[in-house]
Amino acid sequence: MVVYKWPRSLIKEGDNILRNYIWTGDPTKRKGVTLKWDKVCKPIQEGDLGVRSLGEVSNAILCKLHWVFKQGIEDWALFLKSKFSTKSGDTIRYHNPSTIWSGIQTGATLSKPYIGWLIGDGKKIDFWRDTWVT
Repeated sequence: MVVYKWPRSLIKEGDNILRNYIWTGDPTKRKGVTLKWDKVCKPIQEGDLGVRSLGEVSNAILCKLHWVFKQGIEDWALFLKSKFSTKSGDTIRYHNPSTIWSGIQTGATLSKPYIGWLIGDGKKIDFWRDTWVT
């Protein structure tokens, strides 16, 4: 599982190898192609090849890592919560956090626009800290 954001250079190199393999069958041979890589990476339902960009895969895995952390069921998530969060849920800022924590924070940033509340029994609501109106 990915626990940190992949460097752009690694993603670019991986996409180049994948692109070369798709067009030539050999990851080391290059071929001039007129089809944009972004179009190749679109879903099959949109009429394209459905190949996944390594950057998008990395981001999706980091979002899932953040989601599993927020669930707080796994032992590693409980350990990281105790190390990097206060009892009230605030994040403790470290000068040199672990690479796993940096990955979780990146996943939180990427997934924040897509997270919402489900109405439940109210046990996880913090009246003073939660956002009531956007």
